[in-house]
Amino acid sequence: MYPAHTEVYMVAASKFCSSCGSPLAPGSRFCAKCGTPVQAAPAAPTAPVPPQQVVQVVAPAPAAGEPVVGVISVQRRKGFMGAGVETFSVLVTPYRLAFVLVSDQVMKQAVAAARDQAKAEGKGFFGQMGAQMGWLGALNRRYQETPVDVSLAQAPGSFVILNQEVRSIHAKDPAIIQVGIQRRDDNNRSEMTIETGGGKQKWELVDMKAKEARAILQQTLGGVVR
Repeated sequence: MYPAHTEVYMVAASKFCSSCGSPLAPGSRFCAKCGTPVQAAPAAPTAPVPPQQVVQVVAPAPAAGEPVVGVISVQRRKGFMGAGVETFSVLVTPYRLAFVLVSDQVMKQAVAAARDQAKAEGKGFFGQMGAQMGWLGALNRRYQETPVDVSLAQAPGSFVILNQEVRSIHAKDPAIIQVGIQRRDDNNRSEMTIETGGGKQKWELVDMKAKEARAILQQTLGGVVR
């Protein structure tokens, strides 16, 4: 155990800044002269005190088995005059939005897998064709059963947005316009805009309405989703 005079020294030392030595006002949290944080004097030790360690506070890492609460398929235009399209599957988790790039190769593999599965189930030509058309849904179901980091690692060009970085998400359906006696959308896809500290990203929803996307996102992001 420390000798009795050690406790007296610790109490006395707490009255002065550990950095510049200036006197500290009672109850102050920072040195008025140099701004160094004030450490409270420790209680009388009952055992040898180990050397002081600096504890770095970091955001908690995603837990093992990070759950995917839902998947939203989106697209964005690229290339000259927006002639090209990139498709992403957005894996929504309690920690982040993982944008997994769906490459042409992955698309072809998913289509083939859907066809082969339908064939194995004894479905005929039209059943196999229908399964192929639903390749994106089948791919997203696979993503829900695969660890998020594995899905990201297998798809170069993917990226993530941490939930804490999201300021707002707006999802809306295309406006309905009247043309004679007919009503039609002025755009054939619903849209989603994500705002973070780095700016806004606009996406087109694939095979999903705004209401469905909001329902998935609100499970982890709550009121920032509108």
